[in-house]
Amino acid sequence: MRPHWTSPFIILVAAIPAFAGLVESRDGRSYSGDVRLEEPRTVVITPAAGGQPVRVPLADVVLARFGPATPAPASDEVAGPDGALPAPWKGQDVGAVHTPGRAAFAKHAFTLSASGWGLWGKKDSFHLVAIPLAGDGQIVVRIAGFDDARARMTAGLVLRDSPAPDSPGLALLAHSSGELSLLTRPITPGGAAPCPPKPAAPAVPAPTEPWLRLARTGDLVTAYRSRDGRFWTVIDQRQVALSPTPLVGLAAATVANAAVGSVTFDRVRVLAGTPERTLFPETLDPNEGIIFRDGGILAGRLVALDASAAKLSREKGKDHVIPTQQIARLLFNRPPPNLAQLPATAKPGLLLLSGEYVEGETLSLSDAQLKFRLAQGGGERTYRPADDLIAAILAPAADPAGAFRLRTRDGSLYLARAMTLLKDSAVVEDRYLSWTRLPAPDLLELRTEK
Repeated sequence: MRPHWTSPFIILVAAIPAFAGLVESRDGRSYSGDVRLEEPRTVVITPAAGGQPVRVPLADVVLARFGPATPAPASDEVAGPDGALPAPWKGQDVGAVHTPGRAAFAKHAFTLSASGWGLWGKKDSFHLVAIPLAGDGQIVVRIAGFDDARARMTAGLVLRDSPAPDSPGLALLAHSSGELSLLTRPITPGGAAPCPPKPAAPAVPAPTEPWLRLARTGDLVTAYRSRDGRFWTVIDQRQVALSPTPLVGLAAATVANAAVGSVTFDRVRVLAGTPERTLFPETLDPNEGIIFRDGGILAGRLVALDASAAKLSREKGKDHVIPTQQIARLLFNRPPPNLAQLPATAKPGLLLLSGEYVEGETLSLSDAQLKFRLAQGGGERTYRPADDLIAAILAPAADPAGAFRLRTRDGSLYLARAMTLLKDSAVVEDRYLSWTRLPAPDLLELRTEK
């Protein structure tokens, strides 16, 4: 047993193919493929690999995610000509490997061939492709597939001080059998000293959740997994003391050092700076809009507000007049990186872009200026929301609830009492917005009460 890496858990997952959308039903089944609506109350899934469509009655749907599962390629993804690794990426073997590894770059993807026994124990043995990361930042990647015909593979993301085999660091690894493991060196408090991972599931072309992500803020590193690159799940957070400029990158190894396997990574992004809220797709609040007191959200540009109502201008030219008594928060800008969430306070006030929270009463909004009365007789102030404010808190917001909860691509969240499906849209009865037609291309996610 080698006691210097710790892996408090291994996540076991079942293998499913890549998909454009996802539907989960009340009987525990999952369906992947192209997801569309069908009158009067049916969700239809056409498998991406072909085959007969599956029809699930709306009453049996727990979750439906629409449209392409993977976001469009980002402008900051690693790119370059086919062949050698794009600068400043460098590949090298770490530790005692049986067969020298190599790495190539083609069609916007990295392919690593490697032997080695992996990242565990006193010293590592694997192939590394990495770049320096100055300060805070994050790396995002999708594992496109394994070639593990000769031996099981482990591959994923690393953040480590150096290429030394015993370097401090953290690794988020996917196994070709469909598991994930999170490893740190030195051992975190209370962590177990593991033997090498021994996946029990049968080998598959790629893990069920092939998107991996590591985000560093100081010594705190957060690991994420995702099926689609949009909706992320936190695996765990670890405190890892690293140098100011550690290496961040890709790792690959076989379980048996004498064998060679390969893995392909694509959609690689390395983003410097403190990880921002906008890179957390599970947090879908819009830049601008209204949060209702029941937790629903309506995206749009706030034009005016007084004691009776707010006027919200929507993207497609339709204005909404919302009674002020229905509003919990007015949204003006996304929080900066160090303010991932609005404060959990019931007291009315303003959250400023500076991070300051000012208690008081929002009086009005007109001509791009917000008038505000400070608490405890502090007088009145005027703010320019676009330049000064993240949000105005008018009242507490409840946790979102409803028979149907629909997210749309602009960040709105509709809490519907009832819903009817048409061929090209969903018609929902929202508590505050009455009956609203949502075009199918605008739908992002549907959840129902279990």
